[in-house]
Amino acid sequence: MPLEPIVKAPHDWKVTPNLPDYDQFRATFSWDQARRDLDGLPDGKGLNIAYEAVDRHAAGPRGDHVAIRWINKA
Repeated sequence: MPLEPIVKAPHDWKVTPNLPDYDQFRATFSWDQARRDLDGLPDGKGLNIAYEAVDRHAAGPRGDHVAIRWINKA
């Protein structure tokens, strides 16, 4: 049995999503801009995705905020 999507109007959103308009983002996407948004390794020697995903943000202005909280139920 197929599930129906849950559709919410933007005025109902409590938090603005990072990608509010997928079609518009897709139409204007640029790989060159995506490369500029990443720090990369020194001297252009590649990309460390763990650094981009974690360390870069931890060193930023919200580095003291909890990113993921794990509560073990065991």
